[in-house]
This record gives sequence, structure tokens and C-alpha cells, in this order.
Amino acid sequence: MVKKSDFIWKNTKLTVRKLTLIATIALCSVIRFPFSYLPNITPLTTIYLLICLNIGLSEAIIIADMTIIATSVYLGMGYWVVGQLLAYSLIIFLYWLFRVEILEFYSK
Repeated sequence: MVKKSDFIWKNTKLTVRKLTLIATIALCSVIRFPFSYLPNITPLTTIYLLICLNIGLSEAIIIADMTIIATSVYLGMGYWVVGQLLAYSLIIFLYWLFRVEILEFYSK
């Protein structure tokens, strides 16, 4: 018999921010499926960059990595997943690093 006190998350508090991050990961995972069979079409990159711009760097990297891992379970996991994780993390980091210059360039 499993007691309520046996769960790991019994003392964690589900805040609105955590719930929003979980919902964003789920939404990005669902968005990735229809485009997974079309080569070089990734609207998720735009979504990740907008998340980085509005929420922050660490949350954007967490959402991107969790989305890739979640969809790789369904689409197939292989050595290329590590490359995808590193590539998306690098793209998000470079965008965050140069965000001021990019926004100034497009605001002119």
C-alpha cells in the first residue's frame, strides 16, 4: 500500500512559474511533432528565442533541452540528441549574449 507521504514531491510547492514552465515544455513538445518529418523546418527555434528574450536564459535552455528529450523518447533517441541539445543551448546562449545588439539592429 502506497501512502501519501511516500511521494518525493510531497513538500514541493507548485507555483504559477513552475506550472507555466511545465506547460511551455508540453506545448513545445506538441508543436515539434508535426514538423519532425520535414527537413530544416524548425519553428521551435523562434519560440526558444522568444522565451529567452521574455523569461530568461536558464529557463529557455531548460525548456529547449526538456522538449528535445521528451520528443526524442517518441521520435527515437540516438547519439544525435546530444548534438541537438548542445546546438540549441549554444544558439540560445549566443542570442542572449548578443540580444541588445540584435534588438538595436532591428529597431532601426
